[in-house]
Amino acid sequence: MVGTHIRLHDTIINAIDTAVRMDIPIFQTFLINSEGKRIRITPEEIEQFKKLKQQFESIFIHTSYWVNLSSKANHGMRALERELTLALQLGLTQLIIHPGAAVGFDNKQDCKQDGIAILVERLNIIMEKYPSVTILLENTTHANNCIGSNLNDFKEIFSQMAIIDNIQLCIDTSHAYGYGYDISTPKGQTEFIQLIDDTVGIDKVGLIHLNDTPEELGKKIDRHAPPGQGNIGSKALKLFVNQEPLKHIPIILELPVVTQQEELDAIELVKSWRNL
Repeated sequence: MVGTHIRLHDTIINAIDTAVRMDIPIFQTFLINSEGKRIRITPEEIEQFKKLKQQFESIFIHTSYWVNLSSKANHGMRALERELTLALQLGLTQLIIHPGAAVGFDNKQDCKQDGIAILVERLNIIMEKYPSVTILLENTTHANNCIGSNLNDFKEIFSQMAIIDNIQLCIDTSHAYGYGYDISTPKGQTEFIQLIDDTVGIDKVGLIHLNDTPEELGKKIDRHAPPGQGNIGSKALKLFVNQEPLKHIPIILELPVVTQQEELDAIELVKSWRNL
């Protein structure tokens, strides 16, 4: 259960064709193209996609970065519902969302609680309106009014949710390290996993974004590197994916621009770590 993020350059059919050629069991993609525009899907493409998707264990949709459910403005909700509509037309129900940033509130100095409250309100609406959908909230890198970098934010979110059955976590290793969780050491990993369990429960982790980073610990900068080619390193990432509570969780790699062969090599490397 190791796959990769496939960039959507043209149509959704091109993306799934790429995944078929790569012979991977899972993959992740956007529903916006490389120009940042939401794709259009014809009825013929929907039928073709549904036939091809039977070859995969899971397909994840990563929502676009302008979906900000923690903003006072309602633009993020409209963008999310448009992407949700496209996903459901394709028969896809697993969406990864960055919780967003608390912006637009009167109290600019301490607005995270306002952002969390409005995020929860909107997630409750989505869960009630789209009961078949699973939302995976992803931990992030940045500080200040950014929600989801500090894992304790998720404790507040989950404790306030009316419906949490279909709310999960997507843990990004690069984001965790960039924020300041030192998962490059066994002790740091133990503490990090325990913190996940203490805040929302380890059973709520539905996906791992296994990314390395060239950035230093705690710099709050979001940059990815192939696994083993950054400051977290091969030894630590191999240990991480084999930690007992995480061994069964699917993995998606979100690589910088590399050749497809380099992408396949990275997937095989991570698969070999889990096969030991």
